[in-house]
Amino acid sequence: MNRTIITITLFLCPLAVHAADTEGKEKEVEVIEVVGRKPVNFYKKQYQKTVFDFYDVFNSITSDDLFKVRCKSRPRKSFTRIKTRQCHPNYLSKIKSSTLQQNLALSRGGSLDGLQLASGSKQQEQYRKMLEKHGEVLEQAILNSEVLQKKYRALMESLETYEKMASESDEKVDLDTY
Repeated sequence: MNRTIITITLFLCPLAVHAADTEGKEKEVEVIEVVGRKPVNFYKKQYQKTVFDFYDVFNSITSDDLFKVRCKSRPRKSFTRIKTRQCHPNYLSKIKSSTLQQNLALSRGGSLDGLQLASGSKQQEQYRKMLEKHGEVLEQAILNSEVLQKKYRALMESLETYEKMASESDEKVDLDTY
């Protein structure tokens, strides 16, 4: 029995001394800081989302179908299932359609019911004029709608963030494909 008391005393004494020592002292905790960054593609996706949101609101506000912007998913390249979403105003489709009809008529050796066939530079001029008009329509819509103003501010902020993060990581800012 004495032997058990001595063993227990010897066993518990170091624990009691250790507990008394740690009460007065605070334990130092090692702090490790981990700084994480989101990939640049995250900011690009955020920018693209704000573009699509902006165009959705713009399309609901504008009454002229020619200036509405359509966003479609299309394959990035040939022979792939990976798609990208591209947005184009309706007038661009109209210009492309008229160009295709003119080229088809030329390939058949005919004309388009007496219509004068436009050259590439004439189509470029038509596109430039429509682009200017589209800018005016967009500006008026933004000025007249508080909702569109908010969407436009969000669009500009997300673009600025994307460009900043891309420049910090030395990546190329690619706004053509979304």
